[in-house]
Amino acid sequence: MFASKRGVSPLVATIFFIAVFVSVGAVLLNVGKGFVVADGGPCGMVQLNLVETCYDTTGQQIRFRFENVGTRTITGVKAQLFASKGATDKTVSLIVEEAGVGQSSIVFPEDKYGSIDRATFIPVADEDLCRESGVTVEDVVVCR
Repeated sequence: MFASKRGVSPLVATIFFIAVFVSVGAVLLNVGKGFVVADGGPCGMVQLNLVETCYDTTGQQIRFRFENVGTRTITGVKAQLFASKGATDKTVSLIVEEAGVGQSSIVFPEDKYGSIDRATFIPVADEDLCRESGVTVEDVVVCR
């Protein structure tokens, strides 16, 4: 009954099996994506919460204190300070562990830059500047 029928050539069978395996692999990769959590890169788990920001008129400096509410250690903070006569940015090196509190100050001569309009604080984690986790303060008050 099957004696007169011809079979599939080995080349066609090989191409068919490769196509089936590639298709099954693609399906498994797409299904597996749901089980993998992306960390967002080096800054994915970095977040700070500003507790206090003020301008010390006697010392002519911006003082700030923040909490590390992320799950990575913050190794520094870049402060971008915008004033009526110009702007400046300074990076402060300090280590603040997860759930820790950090504080520092930055010299900001009011006679050179004018009155401060706003300040942006950007966390640094392992030399990566985490711009998406930055916090801006629009009203910098005078320290008491």
